[in-house]
Amino acid sequence: MVYTAESDPLCYPGTTVLRNKLDLTDQSELDEFETTMFVLRSEELWPEGYLDVTHYLALHHHLFQDVYDWAGEICTIRIGKGGNWLLPGIHRERAQSDFPGAGLGGLFRGADTGWLCGSGGAPPCRN
Repeated sequence: MVYTAESDPLCYPGTTVLRNKLDLTDQSELDEFETTMFVLRSEELWPEGYLDVTHYLALHHHLFQDVYDWAGEICTIRIGKGGNWLLPGIHRERAQSDFPGAGLGGLFRGADTGWLCGSGGAPPCRN
């Protein structure tokens, strides 16, 4: 999916294609590579944790480590995906407060997860 950003250092100049480990500059080729690696990594054992922000970042790194050098890092610029703009970056404290950290049973109960789902907030990770 095409990403949108303001002066995005993570995209190749003059494009909306994210910089990647294979230096793919065609969006459809990157989409195919990203999907392939995501599926392969998703079949492996996932990092253990309690689905707090640290665990979420570890999961993101695990799933996208073959595609992006910045996999698992918190987003720091204003981005959009699918025509929806998200707020710029988040602080670890905000992210931590949005994850109850009590495991799957109460994962999102009472939490402001709009930023996680892309409905007006900022996701912790780029994709």
